[in-house]
Amino acid sequence: MNKKGITIGVLVVIILGVIIATRGGNKSTTQNPDEPVTEVSTTPGEYYNEEFGIAFSYPESWDYIEASYPVQNTLCLNYHPSTGDCSATVTVSWDSDLDTRFNGLKQVYSSFVVEESTYEILGKEGRLMEISGYRGEQGGNTRELMVEEDGKVYTIGILRGEEEHFDSIVESFEIIATGEATS
Repeated sequence: MNKKGITIGVLVVIILGVIIATRGGNKSTTQNPDEPVTEVSTTPGEYYNEEFGIAFSYPESWDYIEASYPVQNTLCLNYHPSTGDCSATVTVSWDSDLDTRFNGLKQVYSSFVVEESTYEILGKEGRLMEISGYRGEQGGNTRELMVEEDGKVYTIGILRGEEEHFDSIVESFEIIATGEATS
């Protein structure tokens, strides 16, 4: 390889290094390359997504993975590769209503004990399901909270063993309108 080729190769490595270093935060995302880039926060412990209209805080030591599907966007907070579980999930669904989403998720937990109640979120009454009856080390969510706003259903779930973080995530949850918090 000639000197010019080596110089170009070194420059490419340096440029890639600068791009990776300046991304910052604990962010790990999956994005469809055909979709436009979304304004997303990269501050550790804070998530802000203008496209899906949400902002919330989570433990700074956690990371997140974003996955988009045709009718929802799901954020996996603090992914555990050994089990495939997330310490918490936040899902935005736009092709469903609250009752349909709640009842569908309730079916997922049909082999467990599910207690239903209401929970105030965003100044409105959300629907909470508390799931119990796990055996031994079996994983899964113990709480799923849903609220409907402007044709979207927002769901916050917390993994067994991570319940201490549920209230702080819920209390920090905001719906964003044109860059302004509306909670």
